[in-house]
Amino acid sequence: MKISEQELQFEARDGEPLGGVLIAPETPIAGLLISSATAVTTDFYVHFARYAAERGFACLLYDCRGVGSSRPKHLRGYQATMADWGQLDAPGALDELERQVPGLPLFTLGHSVGGHFIGFMDNYAKAKGHAFIAVGSGYWGGHWAKDWVMEFIFFWILGPWNLFCHGYLQHGGRWQGTDLPAGVYSQWRSWCLNPKYLWPDVSSGRLGRHWFGEVNEPIRSYGFTDDPVVNLKTLPVVLDWYSRAPKEAVWVDPVSIGSERIGHMGAFSRKNAKFWDQPLDWFEELI
Repeated sequence: MKISEQELQFEARDGEPLGGVLIAPETPIAGLLISSATAVTTDFYVHFARYAAERGFACLLYDCRGVGSSRPKHLRGYQATMADWGQLDAPGALDELERQVPGLPLFTLGHSVGGHFIGFMDNYAKAKGHAFIAVGSGYWGGHWAKDWVMEFIFFWILGPWNLFCHGYLQHGGRWQGTDLPAGVYSQWRSWCLNPKYLWPDVSSGRLGRHWFGEVNEPIRSYGFTDDPVVNLKTLPVVLDWYSRAPKEAVWVDPVSIGSERIGHMGAFSRKNAKFWDQPLDWFEELI
């Protein structure tokens, strides 16, 4: 099967230019929007997207504002928040996917914070179903205790000091993610330090209109038994926000796919490619 890879530039809802790539077969059966984890760029998901394209899915990978192919020349002073990613960037990407594959069913697959975006998207209903991959509360106290010290240092010392020195969260040292705009990091930090995570900002209206309680398309949330971030305590937190959606949690043990480790970031590794059929099979059932 011939697979094409096309770099794209399109606009977020407010006109902000975003970069992405469409990986698609000649005759797709559906479109799949892949939303990245925090500080992770599109190249991280390319191998999964190529495999999904071989199965017939036209996959749109995109970088949210301030990151990767959507990064401005200078991040110091650049205005962006994590809420912008969900309210402006993700809807713009779903609109672009619809333009690329008109008339075909659409699905979304969100990794980590990418699964938070559905409730912020005014066009959520364009998709027939949503797969969450390692999606749960980012509140640090809900994560494995062995990581508490590391997360405390990151949110209270290293991150703020990095912002003070550079004006944004700069890649390097103990921070191995890509550069992040100051506003994105600051909002993410405030949520991760709150036991209720981002929900107080949502329920109070501080983030404007949301659709968490209106989404009624099915959601399947995949968790991994060795994930220190998304566990039995934190996964249901996000899933419960989607109160009207038919939803289920599916727990995957690395041993069940012949793997030694999946964790929070490993689901898209070629070493764990045996997992990839699970969300894709589910999408096909919904077509």
